[in-house]
Amino acid sequence: MIGRGAKKRGTFRFAASKSRQVDQLTDKLGVVIVAAGKGTRMGTKESKQYLLLQNKPIIVHTLELFERIEAVDSIVLVTGEDDIGRCEGYIAEYGISKVKQVISGGKNARTPSTGGSWL
Repeated sequence: MIGRGAKKRGTFRFAASKSRQVDQLTDKLGVVIVAAGKGTRMGTKESKQYLLLQNKPIIVHTLELFERIEAVDSIVLVTGEDDIGRCEGYIAEYGISKVKQVISGGKNARTPSTGGSWL
């Protein structure tokens, strides 16, 4: 009995101290959204992040979700080189203010970009 109680108290103390640390860290969060895929396995001509869902590109739904999260301060969007202009257009069209950078990812998931100077 004593062993179980001590373990629970120790876990609680650990959880409480971690919770305080997390509270301190979450004042401002940066988010990296990787949306550079081509969707080749899906078999569509259009990359899946640009497919429409309720008359809006899926990537816009994702960006709007993070836009609404108060703790998120900034967003970096990683996309394909050829899609940077399109994404910047969506950001302007839908008034997404937290995106600070749109950068190019690699050619595929196995060859990431080395141009991520924001890291």
